[in-house]
Amino acid sequence: MAKYNWSPWIAAVTKARQERPAETVGHPGCRLPGRGGQYAWHPCLDMYESASGVTLSVELPGLSREDISLEIEGRGLLISGERRPEKDPEEGVFHMLERSHGRFVRHVDLPEGLDLSAIRAVLRDGVLTVSVPRAPSGGGRRIQVED
Repeated sequence: MAKYNWSPWIAAVTKARQERPAETVGHPGCRLPGRGGQYAWHPCLDMYESASGVTLSVELPGLSREDISLEIEGRGLLISGERRPEKDPEEGVFHMLERSHGRFVRHVDLPEGLDLSAIRAVLRDGVLTVSVPRAPSGGGRRIQVED
């Protein structure tokens, strides 16, 4: 069975959903409060650590690889991109408008002991999977004590 770490952020979002359910209809986990009461698009992600390394899965439906940027910043991974709005219909009105669009930025702190030069990223079926293997452990080295 998978283990889940408690997060104060998840607790805060859950409480906000309970207090304002009408504002979080649709995909509440991926819509976060932004400036001026507007909701900003924030792609959901899962991060899993195993003996072989770390794997991140990021939901990015409708994006192509040209819309996504991945960068290493210190010990963290910066994932950014943009989902462009679809063309508005020429006639009629929207009865529901739940899908978000716009720029997004996610920064994920990575644990120690990973080989950041061997990161792989694959976008398939709207899910970006980023794999970061563990760095090979060279054991140790003997240190000569000098006189």
